[in-house]
Amino acid sequence: MFENAVLILVLCFAALVWNQVFHAAVIDFTSSDLWRYRGVWIGNGELDIFGYTLEYQLEGYTDYTFYYFHWGNNMLRGVMPYSPGFGYLELDGLVNENGVFIFPPLTAFLYAIGVMIP
Repeated sequence: MFENAVLILVLCFAALVWNQVFHAAVIDFTSSDLWRYRGVWIGNGELDIFGYTLEYQLEGYTDYTFYYFHWGNNMLRGVMPYSPGFGYLELDGLVNENGVFIFPPLTAFLYAIGVMIP
């Protein structure tokens, strides 16, 4: 019984610390210009293996916080994924139209919960 009480106390303390850190990070992120920009890297090429040529194309995003913030805010505003307005975000007089569609849509709901927490 005592072991569970200690575990619950530690988990509550950890949740409190996490909430404070997350809240500070959100304030820092939204007060900067980072929420308006994203980075994408694209790579392609060929790879020869055992006489076969494999062509590849890679794509990656350097700033997932951009999408997290963009999609989370749009979900909280009632804009549903795969709708024309989902790629549009206006915040503090600035407009961003880089929010591409999200897959899977459940992730957008999780982002909305994350934005809503602080």
